[in-house]
Amino acid sequence: MAAYDSSRKIVNVVLGGDSGNNSVRVNGLGSFGSSVQVTVNAVPGSGRNTQVSAPTVLSSSTMNVSNGTVTVPVNGMTAEGAYQVVVTPAGGPTSSWQQVYEAENANVVNAQTRGSSAASNGSYVGGIDGSADMRSHSFVDFTVNVPTARSYTMAIRYANGTGSTSTHGLAYNGGAWSTVSYPATAGWGQFSTRNVTVSLRAGYNVIRLAKGSPNFSGGTGYAEIDSITLS
Repeated sequence: MAAYDSSRKIVNVVLGGDSGNNSVRVNGLGSFGSSVQVTVNAVPGSGRNTQVSAPTVLSSSTMNVSNGTVTVPVNGMTAEGAYQVVVTPAGGPTSSWQQVYEAENANVVNAQTRGSSAASNGSYVGGIDGSADMRSHSFVDFTVNVPTARSYTMAIRYANGTGSTSTHGLAYNGGAWSTVSYPATAGWGQFSTRNVTVSLRAGYNVIRLAKGSPNFSGGTGYAEIDSITLS
């Protein structure tokens, strides 16, 4: 299965169901120039009910385009695994990249989706309150798909009606925790934006914003999340 974003010149290919050393032939790349950046990601098979970590980068390289085509090796495949090939022009996407991810469409744990005309898509996530123990940990996991491995600006649209600064933990792809501070807004459901920098791999990444989470000491105060925007 493949998808092509013509405005940004990004090709995503998803494959699986075979084992051993294979290859993927990607056609129609004449407008990408003489070379392209190719990243291959993998997720192991885990059964229907077992969570897996973020994808592993198998390879990332620059490949020459011949007659609008590249043939990408995908080696060491397992029949149970899933694989992604990301192709962009060698200099990166040709236009400024930006993507919005709504909190209500993310994986929401021990929190609630609420409606508001002030929210960017009519809904947001509130009640991100639990931090005492693993049974009550509250967090939002965003699964994002980015074109290249680099640092991105992540704009968090949030509300904080406590009257003072609140905090969440931020981690991505199972990495180290940092703290995001949310200055008070005009009230609950009254949104502002906080910008942070995240270093992401090409393809899929998982970004967690948490009041409480395993291996995180816990946030302070309370904050609601409307969306994140990566650029």
